[in-house]
Amino acid sequence: MADLRLRLAGWPKLSTARSSASPRLYPHVEGPAVTASFALADGHLLLRARTVARARGSGGGSRVEVSVAAKLHGDEHTLHWCAGGSLAEVHGAWRLANDGEGTWRTSQRLPGSAPFASLALALGASLLQLLLPAGILASLASTAASAGDCVARISLSLGRDDAGAGSVLAIIRSAAVDGALVVELFSDVPHALRLEWGVLDSAGEWHPPPAALRPPDSTAASSGALVTSFSLFTAPVREGVTATLQRACLAFAPDAALNWAGVGFVLRSADGSLAWRHNWSHFRVPWTASECAVDWSQPKAFI
Repeated sequence: MADLRLRLAGWPKLSTARSSASPRLYPHVEGPAVTASFALADGHLLLRARTVARARGSGGGSRVEVSVAAKLHGDEHTLHWCAGGSLAEVHGAWRLANDGEGTWRTSQRLPGSAPFASLALALGASLLQLLLPAGILASLASTAASAGDCVARISLSLGRDDAGAGSVLAIIRSAAVDGALVVELFSDVPHALRLEWGVLDSAGEWHPPPAALRPPDSTAASSGALVTSFSLFTAPVREGVTATLQRACLAFAPDAALNWAGVGFVLRSADGSLAWRHNWSHFRVPWTASECAVDWSQPKAFI
């Protein structure tokens, strides 16, 4: 899926044109984010929305930080915004400040830690809308459902709704050529993640992976689980918009996976300070779609 293009409906017309009049944002992407370039009637605007970790004293979880840089005419500019998700909708206004070099800027965090999926903006006569990292993840799940090689998909929320760290999407694909099974995991969690996993038998019991199932880039933990790190994965959404998510990939030859029913795993932050499990046990990702109809309850986040 390295050439994945997320085909999303309802996006505004965007421009990728770069000129001396275009503003600049910080180019380095540190975690899950969406970056968009908007051509306006009277200028140009760049926006980056990224998930950031909340302080431990605030209950953990994540928030969305929005950075805006715009080349605009006039002496004052106010950006009105509305962020929405399945649990809440918030709105407000941000005053843009001139940085002294002709660019109007602001950097703000959306209030609360609800999993906001989209952000609508009004700047003068311009109305703009884009998906936030959580919305990109949900759209990727919908896109995967219609893909011919998708065997199953599972979405897992990490933590409680009022202090959630984000979500993980697991997509199970079958290679058309040799029938190999591929498990791809995508996440909008701001913490660098690692996957500690094993294989499941037909009864759902967890086992350390046999040698034939061990990817070359994995290391062994003392528990017998294999450890695979997530990496940042950036893909174009459409012209002028890119999305960055965390991604891990496990590939299994069909004969090696034949005697097993799926993968069981826990997630940890790379520094080991956070762990996410399913009700004190592991998450389960079965190979077949019929096994994925289980209604998993919300997992717990341990800090």
